Amino acid sequence: MDAVVEEPKGNGTYPDGQRSEPSQTSSVRARLNAEQIARNAQILYYASSGDIKSLKALQENSPEVLEAQDYDERTTLHLAASEGRVETVQWLLEQGANPNPVDRWGGTPLQDALRNSHMSTVEALNKHGARILKGGAFVTLAEAEVDRDVSSVSWETDPSELELDCRGAKKGKKVGVDQLDEAKRKYPESMLGEGSFGAVYRMRWRGTTVAVKRLHRELLTNNTALTLFRAELNILCSLAHPNIVQFLGACTRAQPCFIITEFLDGGNVGDLMAKVSMQGPLTLKRATQISLDTARGMAYLHGKRPHAIIHRDLKPENILLDTGGRAKITDFGLSKAVLNVGGKGSYLDQNYKMTGGTGTWLMMAPEVYRKEHYSLKADVYSFAMIMYELYEGRRPFQDRLEMGKDFKAVAFEASRGIRPSLERTPEELKPLVRSMWSPDSEQRPSFEEIVRQLSRYSRRLSHPNAGSGTHHNRGCCSLC
Repeated sequence: MDAVVEEPKGNGTYPDGQRSEPSQTSSVRARLNAEQIARNAQILYYASSGDIKSLKALQENSPEVLEAQDYDERTTLHLAASEGRVETVQWLLEQGANPNPVDRWGGTPLQDALRNSHMSTVEALNKHGARILKGGAFVTLAEAEVDRDVSSVSWETDPSELELDCRGAKKGKKVGVDQLDEAKRKYPESMLGEGSFGAVYRMRWRGTTVAVKRLHRELLTNNTALTLFRAELNILCSLAHPNIVQFLGACTRAQPCFIITEFLDGGNVGDLMAKVSMQGPLTLKRATQISLDTARGMAYLHGKRPHAIIHRDLKPENILLDTGGRAKITDFGLSKAVLNVGGKGSYLDQNYKMTGGTGTWLMMAPEVYRKEHYSLKADVYSFAMIMYELYEGRRPFQDRLEMGKDFKAVAFEASRGIRPSLERTPEELKPLVRSMWSPDSEQRPSFEEIVRQLSRYSRRLSHPNAGSGTHHNRGCCSLC
C-alpha cells in the first residue's frame, strides 16, 4: 500500500481539546486542559493494553483517539506497536492514524516494534507505509537495513556525549561522566539521589536534560552489582508507557557503566508528601490522579508478555512527577521478569520461587517480610500503602512510628495483620484499599481491576457536586 510520507516533525504536546474563548476564566481553561490530559491517559492505556473495544467506544464520542499522545509525544500507535498489539495497530491504521508520528526522542512506531521484535506488527506497519527516522529523514527498512540498526545495541551511548548539568560550573567548563566523583562534592545540586549500587545525576545529553544512573566505581568488579545493573537495563530497554520513566540509552562497553533515562523536574511523590505534612493534605483530584497514573503503569508492567514485571520496590520515592503533575514509575533495580501466560489460574495467580526481604519496610508485603514465596500481588500491597499516604496525608503506621517503634518492628506487626486506620480516604475507595492490603495475597485485586475502580471514581470527581477536600480525623491502627 502506498502512503504519503510527511516531513519528520514532532507531534507537539497534549492537544488542548476545546479551546476556551478569551472571555472564559483561566480556571475553566485549566480544567478543560486537565480533562483532555486525563482522556489522553485513558486512551493511551487502552492502546498499550490492546483494548480495541474500549478504544472504539471512546472514538464514538471523542475524535481524539488517533491524536492522543503523552508528554513524550508518543501516540496511540507508538504504544500499541511497542507492545506488539498487532490488531490494535491494524485498527488504528485503518481508522486513518498517521503511520509515521515521531516522538520527543525521534522514534517512530516501526522502530518501537522492531526494537521489541514484534515482527507481525512490523509487517502490518510496513503495509501502511511506516518508516524509520534516520539522519533527519524517513527511510524504509530495505533502504538502510535498519533492522540491524535498531537492534538491542542501538542504545549504546558514548560517554563523551554526556556532561553534568551544573549551574555553578565556570562558563565553558565541561564536567563529564568520568568526573562525577569530584563533581558530587563541587556540585551537589546535580546529584538527584544515591543508593548502595549507584548514584543518579542530572546531566545534558544531545541538548536535553536527562537523568544518568552511574554504577559506583568500586562495584565495577562486583558480580552482584553488575548482575543487578544488567537486569535493570534489560527491563528498562523493553518498556514504553506514558506512566513508566522513558529509557534513552546506556553504556556497557566502557567504564563507568551508566543508564540514561528522561529527567522529570516535578520531584517524586515522597518529596510531595513531605510538603503535605507541613502544608495540608492533597485534594482528592490530585491524590486520585497520582494513584491512577501509578496503577496504569503497574497494570502495564504486570500485563507484559511473555514476561510480566514485578517491581518489588514500589514506594513514593520511586514515583516521579513531570511538570504537569503526571506520575511515572522509576527504579527497576530490584525488579524481576516472570513468565506471563495470562488467564485465570495461570502463573500470574501463582507464587514464584523468589524469597527475601526485598524492598522498603513500610511498603513490604507480609509474605515478603516473612521471606515466603510471593507473586505479582506483592506490588499490589505496596500500592495500597502508597494510596493510604496519598489520601490520608501521612505515612502508613505513622502513629506506631511516633510511639518509638522502628520500621522493621512495624513491618513485623503488619505481617501479623495490623493495618493503618482509614480516616481521610473516601468511603468509596476504602473497600478497594482494604482488599489491596489483604493478608491473603490471592484476595488482592489485579492492577487492571484497580485501574477500573480508580477510573470510575475519577469520573465521579469530575462531577460538579464531587467534594474536593478530605476528612481530617486522626486514627490509630486496626486489625485487618
